[in-house]
Order: sequence, then structure tokens, then C-alpha cells
Amino acid sequence: MKLITESPILQSVTRVGKVKYWQMVAFSENGSFYYQKSWWQEGSKVQSSTPTEVLGKNVGRANETSPRDQLLSEFDSRVKKQRDKGYSEDGSASHIPTKPMLANKYKDKKHLVTYPCFVQPKLDGFRMLKEGDGKIAYTRGGKEHTRECVEHLMWDTGNVMVDGELMLPGNRPLQETSRAAKKFREGVSPTLLYFVYDVVEPDMPFAARSEMLRSLVDRFGQAPAPANVVLVETLEVASEKELFEAHKHFTSQGFEGTIVRSGQDGYNIGHRSSSLLKVKDFQDAEFRVVDIIEGRGSFKGKAICVCETDSGKTFKAVPEGSSEHRREIYTNRDEYIGKWLTVRFQTYSNSGTPTGNTVGVDFREDGEF
Repeated sequence: MKLITESPILQSVTRVGKVKYWQMVAFSENGSFYYQKSWWQEGSKVQSSTPTEVLGKNVGRANETSPRDQLLSEFDSRVKKQRDKGYSEDGSASHIPTKPMLANKYKDKKHLVTYPCFVQPKLDGFRMLKEGDGKIAYTRGGKEHTRECVEHLMWDTGNVMVDGELMLPGNRPLQETSRAAKKFREGVSPTLLYFVYDVVEPDMPFAARSEMLRSLVDRFGQAPAPANVVLVETLEVASEKELFEAHKHFTSQGFEGTIVRSGQDGYNIGHRSSSLLKVKDFQDAEFRVVDIIEGRGSFKGKAICVCETDSGKTFKAVPEGSSEHRREIYTNRDEYIGKWLTVRFQTYSNSGTPTGNTVGVDFREDGEF
């Protein structure tokens, strides 16, 4: 084995105060190129992933990359992604970006639910955290939103940060929403709606946060929120039966599922929380796009994405959206290869790949999920 490069040992802190470490190495062996990740916590043994082989890309095209160049590109990308998660050489909190609380799966944590609790429709939008002064907003990955795209949604909420999702009118596909949010599109970006459902207050229970959010949107006697800001419906349920009645209500309206919130817990910044659960009738996850091929028959000239799992297995996913959008992806496929794709699917096959109507919902950059 010949070492090519290695990252610094990066560190962060767990929710219970333990220091956790992460490192990545790139190496060659017998003419092949690999990267390998290692991670551990203070006082525990080092764990390492199975080495992942990296191949060259776009062979025969003008933008062909050698296996070594592709290895270095993926190495840099994955180290950056780890930094975006809040890891740094010294573990300093100053490196940690502002990130939202994330939901766990209801089926895994439902035994922790206490009633009454609160439910909301689960949106299929582009996450946005708005600073209180209305000058800056952040994505799910902690990056600043493009000001020009969201300035019509900003208003002063004092020192309170608001959490919600961007969506286009008419329940448009997530890919169209993310494009309008990332780069200003005349006549489209200004129509973005900001569906708000929480405020970032770690020591305040959700029942109180919900009332605070309502007051910040309505602003009785003061300047209210902009017209394109929408307060998400919040219902209180007393049992699991009522929870699933609400779930049926939300999905019948076209929402992708239900969010379940404990009324007594605070906002857990940047972590998945057992007090925030999601109920969905399907699964979704992010996968690296390793190739984009042309479809056949009615899909001729349109993109089909080839995605790769963490174990190196590949599968295909059809991008969501119009025929024109799929043609655009195929025509400009080199711009999309190497990005991450959120894939919606039914279950995993025995070999570990998504199966059952695999649909590519949205392309994402490193650090955006």
C-alpha cells in the first residue's frame, strides 16, 4: 500500500459531551486507487470502513479524469463534507455552522412518544433557517442562502431564528424549488413561499415555540410577515389513532407525510432528535451520482441517473420533473455527475440497493444534507 494523502484528524463533540474523531486516507495498491475512513470516540477503539475503490470518470470524453485525479477530487469532497458537519482540527464550536434539528423515523422511536403531542404536515421543500434580523438565511447544510432569491421572504423577528422550508406554488417538484432557491430566476424565485413551522429555541418546549411562531408571523399591531410566508398547520393529538387520522388527512392533501413533535422538549440544534419524528409511506436517502445515461423508448434523450451506495453497489433512478427537465439533465450531464441525489424508494433489496419506483427527487452538493 502506498499512501497518497491523508486528512488531519478532525474532531467534534457528541450531545453527551464526548469528543469524537474522524480521519480519511487515500492510497494506491497494485495499480488501483482507494480511500478509507476511520472514526472513534475518546476511550474507544478505532473503527475503519472497507476501502472504497475509485475509478476514472467520463472515459473518452473531453473532461475525462484519471483514477488518481478522481480519487483526490472525492477525497477533498468528503473531507469538506465532514467539516460542514461541524468537525475541525481543534473541535472549536466557532467552526460549527447553524443547522436545523432533524427528524428520526417514527417506526424506530414511536415507543418514546408521549400523548398528547403535536403533528404537522411533512413538506417536500428546501430547508431555510432565517436569522432574526432578516439579513441572513441558512440551508439545511449550514450554508448561506442566495440573498436575491429569498429577500422577499425576510422580516425582522428580533433575536429569534425561524425554521421552515421553501416551496414553489402548486406543489411543484423539489428540483424546481431548489433551482429557484439556489440561483435567481426571473419570474420564478420571487414566487417562492416560505412555510414556517418552528423557532430555534433550545430551552423552550414546542408548545410554547408554536405560540411564539404564530405571534411572529401575525405581529399584531406591528409589521407582519411578508405575504409569501405561510404558517404551517399544527394539530394536537391525544393518541396514536388520532395521529394516523391526521396523517391520512395530510397525505390526502398532497403532503408527503407527517411530522410528530413532543410538546415538552426544546429545539435540538444540528442533531436528529427523538422529540421530532417523521411518518412516511416511503423511504428516501442521498446517494452519489456516478453516471447519467440516456433512457430508451419514451425516455430517449432523457436522463437516467446511475447512483452508488456506500458499499459501492449501483442502481438507477429516474429524475423527478418534466420531460424538458430530464432532457436538460442529460444534455448537461457532466454538471450533475459527482453530485448527490435524494432518491425516493420503497425498500432495500437483499443486495442493499434501493428498489421499488426509485425516483430522483433533488440534486445536492456536499454539505447540503
